[in-house]
Amino acid sequence: LPSLSLPPERYSSVLTIWNIPSAAAPAIEAVPPTVLEGKNVLLLAHNLPDNLSAYHWFKGKEPLDKDLIIMHEIKSQETKQGKLHSGRETLYPNGSLMLQNVTLKQSGIYNLNIRSETPSPASTLWRAQTLQLSSQVRKSVLPPHPVQVTPRAQSPEPQAPVCGEKGPPLYVSSTTQIILFSVVYTAQLSKPSIRSNGTTAVEGQDTVEITCDPPFLKTTYTWRLNGKELPGDTNVSLSQGNTTLTLLKVSRHLKGRYECKVQNPLGVFRSNPFTLDVFYGPDNPQIFPPDKYFEEGKNLWLSCQATSHPKAQYSWNVNGEHWSSRQDIFIHKVNMSNSGLYTCHVNNPTTGRNDFKVKEITIVGKWLLVTSEPDSGVQSNFL
Repeated sequence: LPSLSLPPERYSSVLTIWNIPSAAAPAIEAVPPTVLEGKNVLLLAHNLPDNLSAYHWFKGKEPLDKDLIIMHEIKSQETKQGKLHSGRETLYPNGSLMLQNVTLKQSGIYNLNIRSETPSPASTLWRAQTLQLSSQVRKSVLPPHPVQVTPRAQSPEPQAPVCGEKGPPLYVSSTTQIILFSVVYTAQLSKPSIRSNGTTAVEGQDTVEITCDPPFLKTTYTWRLNGKELPGDTNVSLSQGNTTLTLLKVSRHLKGRYECKVQNPLGVFRSNPFTLDVFYGPDNPQIFPPDKYFEEGKNLWLSCQATSHPKAQYSWNVNGEHWSSRQDIFIHKVNMSNSGLYTCHVNNPTTGRNDFKVKEITIVGKWLLVTSEPDSGVQSNFL
């Protein structure tokens, strides 16, 4: 019996069997249930009837001659290879079939056609319930040698029985029992990696494509951003199979660390994080404090703030003339001449965007109340 070990290879197959359980019903078991491409899988036949006369293996739902893999007749011990026999299939006397060095092309439906010497009430078709398959190889179920393929012998002309002699047994009919199962191949996974058309983008302007490599067969791909599920966004789309994430006119809340996860029956792997930096702003600037009136002789301090990444550049104009290239403006002991329009300009060279905010400032005098005797002639004054 060839080895059924599972060293790491590129692809594997998962074989699923449909069977309506019944007492001692014929069944097929895949050993092992998961096999890597290039390795072997045994289609192990169980509970075949004692009065078995022949069995045929087909690839496909129907027992068609063009889909025959191999057949064996019990009485004549004749074995015939069909059109789909590749030379890598081995048939055993108990009806089991070994598929050696399996390939992706062997995926599909297989059909075991069983014929008995005595009629059964009806043909039976098993295809409803998934079985839990054992991964242990039953070494005792196989004979030491496979069935030998022999050329078909020419049958002699039938002779009429001589009086007093017994003729050959007469078979009224034969029954056919069919078992269907599918072979689904999947990838032997490894740690994926992320590639992108860029690591930086400008908000509302650039489109970013992030791809999880390699594209494994029959594998589920999921994405996470900053350790959480992707936020709902109409500008976020996934390719078929979820291997590529497209961010249309990317927004700032999509900046951060992206990870992709690949998963199939053979395992789960996560990529190293990929960091996307999104440049944005400046947003509409605000000037603080919100006060409009400032007292003469006091200090004037104004601060301009705008959300921006990277940090915005600031400049101030007062009454149309450049005053400062800083975020804050400070005037010591203002006077009436400091009244006017204060304009904050913000600029982000990375995004190429700019904005401004205008604030009107009025300097007011200090009210001073002077009190005296009624006859002194001194009265209140505004200074």
